[in-house]
Amino acid sequence: MSLSTFKEKILGQAAADVESFVRKHTDVVRRLHDDAIRDLRALEDGIVAAAVREADVKAQSIHQQSELEGRSMVLAAKQAELIATKEAVLQVLTTLDESKKIELHTKLCALVADKRGTIVPQEDGGLVFRGDGVEVNLTLPYLVDRLFATYRSEIAKELFA
Repeated sequence: MSLSTFKEKILGQAAADVESFVRKHTDVVRRLHDDAIRDLRALEDGIVAAAVREADVKAQSIHQQSELEGRSMVLAAKQAELIATKEAVLQVLTTLDESKKIELHTKLCALVADKRGTIVPQEDGGLVFRGDGVEVNLTLPYLVDRLFATYRSEIAKELFA
């Protein structure tokens, strides 16, 4: 075999080996690339799923907080309405005409008529009875407070029904 034939044979074999090497390693690189893309997509899907879960949790938390704040505002408004109603009732009682005031005081005095003591009329309406180690508060502000405390649920039902 001549040198040039031998040289061509070696070059041909080398070219075939290089082509085989490139093809083999191109397949390996392609598989590695495909594996990396698949892994990255799986990682991306996991990150997106985790972000969606966290967003859902935060959205639910914000919703619950908003509901609680709304309820709190409604309760505060109802409380303000109860207070305003109580003040209105007291205003009506303290601005009764003279004959109605006398009638009211007579009924309050009748509550302690069988006791010995002193009846002290109060400027803000009503009276205080003092006698034998006992004091009975029958002032209008106190009586209205007690009335609203005793019948709070009934008053609330009537106001907010």
